[in-house]
Amino acid sequence: MNTQQSKTVNANVEAKRAVAMLGGVYGIVIFVFALGIPLLNLLIGFIVLLSLAMPVFTKSANVGVDLGWLLLGTVLCLAGMLAYPVLPMLNYTTPWPSVFLGAIIRAVVYWWIVLGKLGHLYIDKDALAKV
Repeated sequence: MNTQQSKTVNANVEAKRAVAMLGGVYGIVIFVFALGIPLLNLLIGFIVLLSLAMPVFTKSANVGVDLGWLLLGTVLCLAGMLAYPVLPMLNYTTPWPSVFLGAIIRAVVYWWIVLGKLGHLYIDKDALAKV
């Protein structure tokens, strides 16, 4: 008797894993730390912006509203990036408060805008309904 296990998971398990990773701590940590390095923030942020903008243009019924949320998130992430050099100069303190402020801004953008306001574009509701 030859019983082999499949090397891939079915669609239900895949959907559960995707939602768990996208909305979990793993997604927030990657988003915050990938955009935490100021010079790489511009390059990685541009790639993230383009990858998030494609579903807005292809799937969204309200392109203007969703594009506005995406641009607001982009501006907030850039403000978080500018917190590193600006806040220590204004307060003459250590840069650690600005590091935490930038990380908090990016975590809020990921949780509130990417998963919240734009989550309907990235999470497949049909796959979740089968689960």
